Amino acid sequence: MKFYQLRLRPEGNREWNWALRSLSERQLLAAAEYARRNELLERMVETSLRTRTEFDYSQRFPAPHNEILQPTARNLSLDAAWVYGLIRQESRFISEARSGVGAAGLMQVMPATGKWVAAKIGLGDFVHSMLHDVRTNITLGTNYMNMVLENAGGSQVLATAAYNAGPVPLAHLARPARSADGRGGVRRIDPVFGNPNLCTQCDVERYQLRCTVRTAAAIAQGAHGHDRAARRQQRPALIFHCRPWRGTHA
Repeated sequence: MKFYQLRLRPEGNREWNWALRSLSERQLLAAAEYARRNELLERMVETSLRTRTEFDYSQRFPAPHNEILQPTARNLSLDAAWVYGLIRQESRFISEARSGVGAAGLMQVMPATGKWVAAKIGLGDFVHSMLHDVRTNITLGTNYMNMVLENAGGSQVLATAAYNAGPVPLAHLARPARSADGRGGVRRIDPVFGNPNLCTQCDVERYQLRCTVRTAAAIAQGAHGHDRAARRQQRPALIFHCRPWRGTHA
C-alpha cells in the first residue's frame, strides 16, 4: 500500500500483481475486497477479474460516487448504468487518471472539451485543474455524454464511440470496416442482459453490458477485453467502428 500512498501507482501495481501470482480464487476475491477497503477500486476490479469459477460482481462492476452520479444522470435523463460503464473503461475509477493526450479524471474529459461544456452549462469558474474533482468531472462528463447522445440520434453504441473518438462524423464511426489508414478497429457488444447469472443486481449492475463495449483505447490498440471469461458465454450482438485513443491505463 505504501507505493499507492506515495502516488507511485505503476510501482504499486507491479508489486500488487506479483503478490497475486499464486493466490487461489477465494484469496483473489479477498485481496480484491482488501483493495476496496483501501479505496483502490482499479486494483479491486482487476484482481476480481482474475477469477474463473468464483465471481463477485460487486467487485467487478462497482458503483462509487452514487450520491453524485445518480442525481446528475437522472437530471439529464441518462442511463446511470451506461455512465458507470464508460467510467469503468475510461479510468477504472481513478479520479486522478490522466491520459497521454491530456484527458483527465474519472470520465477522461479533455481540457478543451471541459472548457467548452462548462461554458455551455454555465459553469463560469471552470479551470483545468477542476477535472480531477469528482463532482465537476462527472458533471462535465455526463453533460458531454448527453450532447453526444443527442447528436447520435439516441444510440448509446454510437455515442460511446463518439465520446472516445472526439469530433469525427458519426457516419465514420458507424462504418463496419477498418478505416483506410488501418487505425480503426471493431469490437463486439455482448448481450449480457440476457444472462441471469450476470444480471444479479439489475439496476446498478446493468452497466455490465456497457462495460463490454471496449473504448477507443482498447479497440484501436487491439487489446483483449477485461471480461473475457464472462463474455465467452455470450454471442455477439452488435459491432461498431472507432478511431484510436492515445492514452494508456496503468
